Amino acid sequence: MIRDGVSSRLIPGQTKRQLPSGRERSDYFASVVCVAVLTLFFILWSDSLVHWFLLPLMACGVLTGVDVVRWLRRRLDLFDPKAIIACIAFYGCFVTPILHVKWDRFGVNNDLPLSGDWRIWLGYMAALNAAGLLGYQLIHNWVFRHAGSSKFYWEINRNRFYFSFALALTCSVAGVSFFLWQMGGIAGMVRSFEENLEAYAGKGWLLIFAWPLAVLSFIVLIFMWTDRERRTRRPLAIGILLVSAFGIGHFAMMGWYGTRAGTIWALFWMAGVVHQRFRKLPRTIVALGLTFIIVFMYFYGFYKEQGREGFGVIQTPAKWLQPVGYR
Repeated sequence: MIRDGVSSRLIPGQTKRQLPSGRERSDYFASVVCVAVLTLFFILWSDSLVHWFLLPLMACGVLTGVDVVRWLRRRLDLFDPKAIIACIAFYGCFVTPILHVKWDRFGVNNDLPLSGDWRIWLGYMAALNAAGLLGYQLIHNWVFRHAGSSKFYWEINRNRFYFSFALALTCSVAGVSFFLWQMGGIAGMVRSFEENLEAYAGKGWLLIFAWPLAVLSFIVLIFMWTDRERRTRRPLAIGILLVSAFGIGHFAMMGWYGTRAGTIWALFWMAGVVHQRFRKLPRTIVALGLTFIIVFMYFYGFYKEQGREGFGVIQTPAKWLQPVGYR
């Protein structure tokens, strides 16, 4: 059957996505223990964290950490949306507020002045977040316990795929070309970032077309390679090499206007495509990739703050742990 240009087929013998109650309790217990240990570590790290705001923060940590625990126990797929949401929420709703208090830096640029005790407002925010996360967990669990699994799965319609992505690639190439032409090439992009950020004003619509070029090209390449022989076992090294090559290409063209997220999300999309259509990625490889991403984000921050002069820090290890405040 064809629906909205996508083929769907009946999958026999599907079961509901549901965890036994014993495992569910075990996951929550593990999450509570992990959050408690981390909280104790943070308290020993800084006396400023001894405050009631930690209680709602801990609730956020437990509610988000339970899916992280399931992910680490391999009950969730490596790229399961629940696991991705959980990891981001655990860092954003539990770890980040604690680091703000420890380092006493707040606001968009970490320099927002506000009289009074920030911990009170962080506590109120955490309570609101905890209520939302609790509602998310309750509704999610109820839905998966009472809703049957879908009887269909979705396949890509080849004809519409090639037409749609050919059009998207054309628009993206045009966007990259026009953006670089307006900025005076990559050198002009770097110069504008260092000396005249106003040069980027009004070009956001061009970045909407330009940014996805590497990802779109990567999707087309992998789909063409796997279209006829989806189940063929392919060398993992080739998949990693492709992600690295396209990631470097993306950074070389679009990585100079001061956003780390633009490069990180491109790598994330490409790794997900490899995992789903090329070959399953081992968790050890993903762990190494995350380590590289953390190192990249840290050192790229020097470029965000100081421009090309920031790369000189790489040659001076003594300054690696002395970053200036990032923008």
